[in-house]
Amino acid sequence: MGLAELSIYLDSCLAIYLVEENASFAAKLENALAANLDAKFCISLLSEMECLIMPLRGQNNLLITKFENWFRTVEVSALKRGAKTD
Repeated sequence: MGLAELSIYLDSCLAIYLVEENASFAAKLENALAANLDAKFCISLLSEMECLIMPLRGQNNLLITKFENWFRTVEVSALKRGAKTD
């Protein structure tokens, strides 16, 4: 029996640092992600919306496009409720 595929869920702040190429964090994040190339990277629909709030408000079409392109490289999924522990 093989191991299940590793899924790494990224919060919106991490996606923003990566896409906007944050000088303090982007390189560190890229190195951490590169060390886990066999993993599936995921982001929730909520995080996707959080990432787009400021670019949409500012009508920053270039940044909106950068985010849309980045979202194509990860799995975007709905939030799922955890298992009950009654």
